[in-house]
Amino acid sequence: MSFWTFTPPEVKDIGWFNVEAHPLANRLMGRYDKGTRGVNVFIWSDGTVSQDQPPGWVQNPSAPSAPYVQRVFYGSHTYTDVTDAEKALLQSAGYTVT
Repeated sequence: MSFWTFTPPEVKDIGWFNVEAHPLANRLMGRYDKGTRGVNVFIWSDGTVSQDQPPGWVQNPSAPSAPYVQRVFYGSHTYTDVTDAEKALLQSAGYTVT
């Protein structure tokens, strides 16, 4: 079995704003580029991949056939233990796995 490397994507959408700062400081910081944040990637038990925060993390005992989160890749982290099956799912969803 071989392992692959995956780093979830980052998005630049964090604005610079501090409610306790002086209004002029916020105007100045508004001229800077937005900050980045990591995005979590979820692999579901039915084989789908999403970035949406799931409402339930574990299998629902009252609905055992409902999909549940099988693996979470937290944003801004690099994972070196991605299996071949996970690689195929991530690549089919458009992510880069090396």
